[in-house]
Amino acid sequence: MKILIPFSGGINSTYALWRYLAETDHDIHSYRHTEIFESQDRKRTAALAMVQWLKTNVRDFTFVEEAGTLPEGTEQSEPVRIGFQKTWNVGRILPRWEKQEQILDSVEPDAVVRGYSREQWAFDLLPVRLSDVRNRLFNRDVSVYCAGHPTLETSIDFMNPTDPAEWMAQVWRPLGEVITGRFEQLDALPSALRDLREKECDEYHPHDGSNSHICRECLYEDFLERRTDLTGRQKDQELARLAQYDSNFATADPAAYTPLTAIVSALIELNDY
Repeated sequence: MKILIPFSGGINSTYALWRYLAETDHDIHSYRHTEIFESQDRKRTAALAMVQWLKTNVRDFTFVEEAGTLPEGTEQSEPVRIGFQKTWNVGRILPRWEKQEQILDSVEPDAVVRGYSREQWAFDLLPVRLSDVRNRLFNRDVSVYCAGHPTLETSIDFMNPTDPAEWMAQVWRPLGEVITGRFEQLDALPSALRDLREKECDEYHPHDGSNSHICRECLYEDFLERRTDLTGRQKDQELARLAQYDSNFATADPAAYTPLTAIVSALIELNDY
């Protein structure tokens, strides 16, 4: 079986690539492209070092690094969840999905692995809500797996039910009940591979209590370092509880809820500054 795995060097895609290399004998094809908001050389260097580590220590696979940087994208606001009032700019990641479509056409895989983890359930999945994107990415004779699923080859139907709200209720939210989160996935990685990971920010932004500058990615790093009393799984569960996603989604206020703000608030509380 030929399996396609998008790879950025972040936690979710690293876990996806490592797990399918280590736990299957499938023909793995992976690619990396650079988005304008993550174009730092250090991230590219770390990602390529991870690829080499996997080839050396797990097994060989086909890897392609796409040249150049994806375009910036346009402004396109969509509700964070169906029926919610707050929006976010989905246009900034539309070029990512357009590139994925091109690579799917080129590689012609039997299956594609999505590097999902629990915190993505703070949103209702946008590619399914945008009919054109949904058709181009998922209306194919290609199985779709989620790396954080307990079973490697459980195929997720992204086209049915056809109504996005029904799909969220019947497919997306139940899937969020079993998927692993970023910290559990990080815990699972071999320590040598985990040590190659680059932090998201170019510099550390301390949380000084004044809320004058709040960096979500630095709060994630603080959570990892400060809360050693919690396992990765427990960290993910506490974040989901306080930030009102996966099994806690119904507690969110449709008029006021914003996922990223909720996650930041949860991290500040959990870090106990």
